[in-house]
Amino acid sequence: MHVVSVQVGSAQTLQVGTREIETGINKIPAKEIALRIEGVEGDAVVNTRHHGGPDQAVYVYSAEDYAWWEQQLDQSLEPGTFGENLTVSETPDVIRIGDRLIIGAVVLEMTAPRIPCATFATRMGQANWIRRFRDAKRPGFYCWVTEKGTVRPGDRIQWAPALEGNVALHEMVEYFSASDLPAVDMQRTLASPIAGRARAEYEARLNSQVG
Repeated sequence: MHVVSVQVGSAQTLQVGTREIETGINKIPAKEIALRIEGVEGDAVVNTRHHGGPDQAVYVYSAEDYAWWEQQLDQSLEPGTFGENLTVSETPDVIRIGDRLIIGAVVLEMTAPRIPCATFATRMGQANWIRRFRDAKRPGFYCWVTEKGTVRPGDRIQWAPALEGNVALHEMVEYFSASDLPAVDMQRTLASPIAGRARAEYEARLNSQVG
């Protein structure tokens, strides 16, 4: 497993429906990126309510999933098309919250799947993109930077699995849109080291169910 490409983005204006919004979703390949605890150095994060922060500092997507999407969409997709900072060659069949990527001195820990939004759909220009991306269960993942450093294309990646009891990324995607999620599933999710935004949501859902 290795790093295929690294990307950073600057703030740009995008027409989303009837609104013009500033977004950093358009990522451009770079020779290297510096990963800090708070995020990728020089990478624009505009909508800080839903994106960025230490627990969603880096977004990662795999070349294998890009190849699958190229077949589905019948078009070529360059690294960074999905707004990821790090494009990796492959990932395990099952990815769990708390899995780690060790890239030289850098250590990344998975915290959440990507949940598609209107900005992402506009960026792709595909009909029903939010539903299609969610249903494909190829979400990519956000990470903490637990050990900072510099990452370059070609760097080798060591994958360190989390505990088997931790919730899987594909399960979190399913849980996000589930209207009646059992308390046991929410409790298992909360027992995993998930991102703060997701934690607040699951705590609220669990409290409303218990109350």
